[in-house]
Amino acid sequence: MKTLGKIIVAGVIGLSVFSGSGRLHAQEVKFEQLFKQTHKTTGDGSRQGAAIFDKYLFQCHNANRTIAIYDMEKQQLIEEIHTDAASKTYHCNNAGFGITRYDKSDFFPLLYISMENIKEHKVLVFRIQKGEHFKVSCVQTITFPNPEEIGVYYPNMVLNNEKSELIQMGYKQNSYKSNTPGNRIEIVHYKLPSLSDGNVILKADDILSRFDIPCITATQGAFCKKGKIYQVYGAPGGEWGIHFQCINLKTKKVEILDDIEAKGFPTEPEGFSVYKGSFICCGVNGDVYKFTVK
Repeated sequence: MKTLGKIIVAGVIGLSVFSGSGRLHAQEVKFEQLFKQTHKTTGDGSRQGAAIFDKYLFQCHNANRTIAIYDMEKQQLIEEIHTDAASKTYHCNNAGFGITRYDKSDFFPLLYISMENIKEHKVLVFRIQKGEHFKVSCVQTITFPNPEEIGVYYPNMVLNNEKSELIQMGYKQNSYKSNTPGNRIEIVHYKLPSLSDGNVILKADDILSRFDIPCITATQGAFCKKGKIYQVYGAPGGEWGIHFQCINLKTKKVEILDDIEAKGFPTEPEGFSVYKGSFICCGVNGDVYKFTVK
């Protein structure tokens, strides 16, 4: 398929950034559209979380029936693969690659996909096999404690590969909206279960540490790099807004926060990953953007 090649849309985002003293100063971020995904979505299979390893972008979908694989260098669709773990309640809100491989000969490390659906507070772990055709198989399920037990609703997963931690992000209240009184975003740390542990049901006693930050409506894709979580939030229009945020796990503070919809970001952000030092955001409509932080 023909690549779009040239940049289609570009904008500048004026960010609020916390300095070491806790005071705000300005920082500039550029975003530009790289290409548009060409695979079709049908029914309830909307684009959701996404993850990148090497040059390969894995685009997940609601209900987890298929994963579309793109070549980031050629900006082209390679293949759509069917999963062996589909459900109407699987939202696949975030995805990320770990560092462990199912077999030492595998090209890809394990792929972790979190559901966010309040009834599905779990993470599915997939082995990706690369041959003439790609193959995906679910090799582990990690279930978070019940939301009511620990006060973390609509949980997302973020991998901190540098510390072998599984981070759970969710809402203090049974709501993903920031206008819910008393609502906060909860960030909970667990040791990342080993593949040899089999299917794992985490308990409250397994929590290593936790903290909370001010609420932003509708958590979307996220990844962790060098002790910081980078995440996008929201959807266009209404009271939601679209936000970009950086959370420092060491200081437990928000370092960067901005409403990027006000600066021209046009679509609901879904997958968020990193490729060649730049942040990559996949929109629900298939647009793929690059963010560059100065």
